Amino acid sequence: MFETVGTFSYAFSRMFYHYPSAIKAKKLLDEGKYKEEEKFLMDRIVVKSIEGVMKRSKVNIDVLGRENIPQDGPFVLVANHQGYFDVIAMMYAMGNKRVAFIAKKEFAKIGILKKWIEVMGGLFIDRKNPREAMKTIIKAEELVASGVPMAVFPEGTRSRKSEMGEFKTGVFKIIEKTKVPVIPLSIEGSYNIMEANNNKIKPGTINVTIGKPIDTSNYDKQDFRALPDKVKQIILENKREVK
Repeated sequence: MFETVGTFSYAFSRMFYHYPSAIKAKKLLDEGKYKEEEKFLMDRIVVKSIEGVMKRSKVNIDVLGRENIPQDGPFVLVANHQGYFDVIAMMYAMGNKRVAFIAKKEFAKIGILKKWIEVMGGLFIDRKNPREAMKTIIKAEELVASGVPMAVFPEGTRSRKSEMGEFKTGVFKIIEKTKVPVIPLSIEGSYNIMEANNNKIKPGTINVTIGKPIDTSNYDKQDFRALPDKVKQIILENKREVK
């Protein structure tokens, strides 16, 4: 209980305290100054905030494969989705690299959280409305094409367990359209932090493995059709190695 109250109090206080900085970062993002925005946002705010969340929740995140993160250019990070702490684990694994992500539209109802997701370059998706969902996918394609790395969770929702759900192929349209490198990212143990504990934070360890980039620049339609299963298999194998 103490970890839950302390962690959420800290996280929201940081969001409010750094709100003026969020406005500045969003302005840089809207102006297309991605590198400048990334350095300002990550170095000054995000990295320290994530470390603070980990300290207060007593959650340790072990990361393998950071050398596989491309230093330049956009990419799409494809990850499995076990629990709420997945985004924290993913951002911690990326270090100073800012990665946008697609969040469910319900998060847009929380004003301060909506602003910070937008500052990170994030988009909101209506999973129950295919037409609106496709509009979000198109926006994501444009964002990646402009040079912003993007993270996606093809399961579409938390599995709340170690086993993975079915990969939905819609988000892979972003990769097919842009032909950027794909980075498989496996997350193991995040569901134990909240989902397996009645949504109360329980100290523990999350294992993250960053796989080697998959070059899609010369992929044809058949290659792209096989890509979801290929990425899922890599994530499964990396999960097994740390269990």
